[in-house]
Formats: sequence, C-alpha cells, structure tokens
Amino acid sequence: MIGYVQDQDILHWQRELGIWIDDLAVNAAPLWSSNDRLELEDHNPAQRRAIFKSRHTRANGLDTIVMRHLWIEM
Repeated sequence: MIGYVQDQDILHWQRELGIWIDDLAVNAAPLWSSNDRLELEDHNPAQRRAIFKSRHTRANGLDTIVMRHLWIEM
C-alpha cells in the first residue's frame, strides 16, 4: 500500500493514525484492535519515506493478513 503525506510529516501521521486505531479498538471492536497499529520498520528522513508493517486478524479462522505500507512525504 502506498500513501502520500501532503501535510505535516510521517511521524506526525503515524501518531495520529495510532490514536485513531486505538479509538476504533475501543468503539468498533471486534472489527478493530490495537494490534492493527502500524509498526515502523524503516524511516529515512533524508529520502522522505518510511516503511510500515501492519497485521490484521481475520474472522472465521482465516489467516492473519500482513501488509507493508510505503509512505512518501510530498
């Protein structure tokens, strides 16, 4: 998944997204969990990009989905 950061910076949006996911974990459980938060794997401020990983549990015994997210600061 590719995301373009157009305002603020990558670390700002990582914090904001974490807050939103934590809120959803409380108010929209069991569809969301704090485990859905993005984990920072690599951040290169000079290149204005970061790579995150997220894991998402699925219902009905299906395997967990692991996604990689590339964020690029514009």
